[in-house]
This record gives sequence, structure tokens and C-alpha cells, in this order.
Amino acid sequence: MAFSQSQLHAAQPLIDLCVAYKPEEDDYLRNVFFPRKAVSHLTDNIRAISKGDILRLYDLDASGDSQVAEVQYRIAANLTYNCNVLASKARISPIDVVNADAALQHELRQTKQALLSLGIRMEYLAVNQTLRSTNVLTNNETLTAAERWDNFGSASSQPIEDLQAAIAQVRIKTGKRKSGKIKVAMHEFTWMTLMQHPNILDRVTFNPGGTGAILTTDILAQMLGVGASDILVTASQYNSADQGDTDAYKAFLGADVVIAMVDDGGLDDQALGHEFVFDGLAGEDPFLVRKWREEGVGALGMDFVGVACACDYKVTNADAAFLFKGVLDVSDTERYASLID
Repeated sequence: MAFSQSQLHAAQPLIDLCVAYKPEEDDYLRNVFFPRKAVSHLTDNIRAISKGDILRLYDLDASGDSQVAEVQYRIAANLTYNCNVLASKARISPIDVVNADAALQHELRQTKQALLSLGIRMEYLAVNQTLRSTNVLTNNETLTAAERWDNFGSASSQPIEDLQAAIAQVRIKTGKRKSGKIKVAMHEFTWMTLMQHPNILDRVTFNPGGTGAILTTDILAQMLGVGASDILVTASQYNSADQGDTDAYKAFLGADVVIAMVDDGGLDDQALGHEFVFDGLAGEDPFLVRKWREEGVGALGMDFVGVACACDYKVTNADAAFLFKGVLDVSDTERYASLID
């Protein structure tokens, strides 16, 4: 009589394979659009010079006995950053560490989760509450149904013209027509839509290899007058549901597109903004990571690993960006899987 499989082997976890999502491969945007600036206080002012007075046209006719006109720069209203303290902690039970299967890498994974959770909150603050806010990026346009980039049958759907006009506006308003580093960020679904858009493909030379017109980031960059590495395609997402509820995954950037000049100009800065990080908390690294033991918790006490930072994603020059809202039809859940809003 043949042995049954259950007699020969008792199922047990593999020690060299675990199914786990890796958010670090999703291309976060916060440090691209907000170059880090370490500051020594949680809040301070940022001085600003009036652009209007720098560019004011004066009547400087000094012929005859006319008085020479006096000119001067003027001080604009101060800007203020306010670093908020963010922190997370994860418990690492000594019993769980010994008892957990090897593939889980329990202590390492718990430590990593504290870092990941803090990073997700920081990305949300930078992207959802700052880059996607029309109250912050005041140069913006919400596309109508006819203008949406996935409305291939509409003559009003003109993504290249939209992008070119936004980039030109940013360059002109910042005075960085020749030297400014422009970044264009979009979701993977938006990039997929551009690659399929008939109006764009008509502009692309037919591929002699027989594969037809193909859009690449290199080609799009040439159309827009930016570097190929300045076209940023992201798939980063978060789960908006509370623990225990049905998971609700949402893309950080969603159906929006952000164009911004991100150069850190030093003293005379015209960049979009900065990630202001309080260096009194963690030195040059924005994350303070520490581990401690709480006695009297559990049979052997309880170890915790904690992560903290103090930061503010502050737009210091709204003229350095343009925001397109709703370039895709988010109601098409069959195409976009409810990921974008």
C-alpha cells in the first residue's frame, strides 16, 4: 500500500521564502520635490524679497535738471516653516523573536515597519496634503471631462500642449528659462495613458522595425524640453483603511500631475520648496531610531523600537510649480482598479 502524502510530510513554512510587499521600489516623490534642509529650530521665518519690486518698470528719464529717480528692493512678507514631530514604535517581544519562523525575520521586519510607516506618513504629507493641494499650488488646472488625457476621442484632450504650457509657465515665472531643473511627476496609469494617446503617437516617427509609433520617456522629455531622468513615473500607494477594516489602496499622486522647478538655488532660492528637518532631534539624518526595554510587560519584559522625526514640507515659491488635477477619469475602476482619485 502506498504512503499518503500526509504521512510522509507535515507541511511547515519555508525558511527562505516569504511573500511581502516592498514599498521602497514604488518611487517616492517627497525628496525629489522637497530637497532636504536641516534647521536648528522647530520653527523659524524665511526672508523673502518682493519679485514685483525687483522687476518694477521705473521712469528713469534724467535729462535736463530732472531729479534722478530712486529705486530700491523691498522686503516681502516672511514665510514660516513649522516642523511637526512624527513618531512610531513597534514592539519586539523576546518570546516572539525566538518563536517566529525564520522566513519572517521578525525583529528586522518589525524594525523596518516602524521606518516604513513613518515614511508613508511623510509621503502623504508631502504629496497628498501639499503637492496635490490647490490651496498650496495656486497655479493649477482641473481638467474637464473633454480635456482628460484618457478621453482619446476628444479634440480637447491635448496632453502635450498642456504639459508644454505648464513647463513654460514655470520657467518664465521663476526666471529659470535656461537653467532651472524641471521635474514632471505622474502616476503609472497616467504614463500608460500617454503611451496610448493617439494625438501623441501621431507626433512620434514611425518605427522602421515594424512595431509602430512608440512613446518613451526619452522621447517625451525631448518634446517637453526636459531631461529624460526628469520624467518621474510613480506607483507609490498607501492603505487608507484602519487596521481590521477592508484594505483600501490608494495612489499618493492619483490622477494628478505635478510640474515643478526643484533646483536648490542657495541664498537666492527659486525652487518650489524644501523638506525642513529639525536637526536637534536626529542630527543630519531625519530619522531618530532607538530601542528600549519596558520591564513588567509580558513574562520577560518588552523591547520596543521607535522612530521619530520633525519635519515640514513647505512650499516657499508657489510660482515654481503647476498642478494638473484629474487628468484621468477616476470613475473607470475597471481600468484603474480604484487606485486613483
